[in-house]
Amino acid sequence: MYRQQTAKNVEIRALSVDTPEHEARCERCGTSCHAAVHVPDGRQVVVEDLHCKYLVRDALQGGLWTCSVYQNRLEVAPWCHHVSSAEPLNMLRVDCPYTVFARGGNNEQAKVKLSEAEYALVFDAVAEAVLAVKSANPNFSYSSFFASAQRRDPSYVWSLRRNAVGTRAQVVRRKTWWYTVKTTLTNAFARNR
Repeated sequence: MYRQQTAKNVEIRALSVDTPEHEARCERCGTSCHAAVHVPDGRQVVVEDLHCKYLVRDALQGGLWTCSVYQNRLEVAPWCHHVSSAEPLNMLRVDCPYTVFARGGNNEQAKVKLSEAEYALVFDAVAEAVLAVKSANPNFSYSSFFASAQRRDPSYVWSLRRNAVGTRAQVVRRKTWWYTVKTTLTNAFARNR
């Protein structure tokens, strides 16, 4: 779900790591911890409600995102990237302060978080891209994404199919029972007219 850096000779300034100044750059938007897929217009769009299982909303901080295992995240969550490796891999937000600091400006290849209206317009492409991933991260929180996807298109039920040992997963969807019955009845009535 993440694109590797393709631009040659992109010069990235060294990020001062884990200092108070470094930590203060984070706006706690949660974008780096969300999955992202490419849509037909070439943008890398954040998949709403599909994120690392350790990413939670902090009610005491006005609903900002926080990592529940932040101090030990790189040991507890081996799929996690420190900002110094996430930035060159385009895993941060287009206008993330870490990107602006490292590159001296926005990274147009990085993730884009869309408005609700924009996301609704590209949701079908997002859904198809999520379904096309043959080996999804089994450590992401899928239940919120499935509920959100079903609200957007109630004709499908979404689920996660895991391999026998639980190391790989694939998102799947199937038509709901009611949608199948409704479609069958609608087609039958149309033929009998």
